[in-house]
Amino acid sequence: MAKKKLKTNGIFFTGKSADDVTGSQYYIKYGNSSILIECGLHQSASNDYLDSYKINSEKFQFKPSDLDYVFVAHAHIDHCGLIPRLVKDGFRGENHSDRENSYDYETIVVQFMRDHPRRSPCFVKAI
Repeated sequence: MAKKKLKTNGIFFTGKSADDVTGSQYYIKYGNSSILIECGLHQSASNDYLDSYKINSEKFQFKPSDLDYVFVAHAHIDHCGLIPRLVKDGFRGENHSDRENSYDYETIVVQFMRDHPRRSPCFVKAI
């Protein structure tokens, strides 16, 4: 099945949360701006690791390098677990989270940056 191109303005359910409880990811496009609300890792309900791996390895339905911001509600893996891959695939915008969750969320991002030092800095701003 061909993926839908996200070139028009709107709010799009781009993660698995559109039909499952994990893999939260909502893409908002308006004019020249684009925002991602969460970028969660999908965890298969059946604990089928191969299924989860395939889903989490799918290309994003948007260009990560075109994103201006990523907002994360809380630091559970199904809400922010794909942020390192988003950075690896070209995201260079700003990450935002609330103060209480920014420390846990930043740990995930910093660990990725330590493992991939050639990527540009990616930091979390608490709001």
